[in-house]
Amino acid sequence: MTKVSFYNGLTADDKKLIVFDYEITNKTNKQIDAIAGWQAVFKAYQSNPNTAGELTVGALPADTSEQILNDQTQTIKKGGTVHCRAAYELASDTKNVTLKAYKGDGGRYLGKHVYKIGTFQDQEFDVGVN
Repeated sequence: MTKVSFYNGLTADDKKLIVFDYEITNKTNKQIDAIAGWQAVFKAYQSNPNTAGELTVGALPADTSEQILNDQTQTIKKGGTVHCRAAYELASDTKNVTLKAYKGDGGRYLGKHVYKIGTFQDQEFDVGVN
């Protein structure tokens, strides 16, 4: 995890987002891409009295670089590293977000990290490649 950010929606009707910037390295001979790697390991939650509170994957914010958009679905070579982002729609703009890690999709629970809601920034379109 290299950075965690909070974004307002593009319109008043859009949900606010939590965005995780991360690097992923393929240390195996398996075919993996940045999105599949993330989704196999992480799930995000916000406290909810009636359900598990799992957050819905959201659209990446407008300032996401072309490089990230291009690399996120590309197969990562063994030993290769790519930078990527994952976004989730927040159910609440005040409740903490818990990111839980699992050993592969449906695997054993590895741990969690709780993120306090930070300052929300407006989305701005990226004019260059990061």
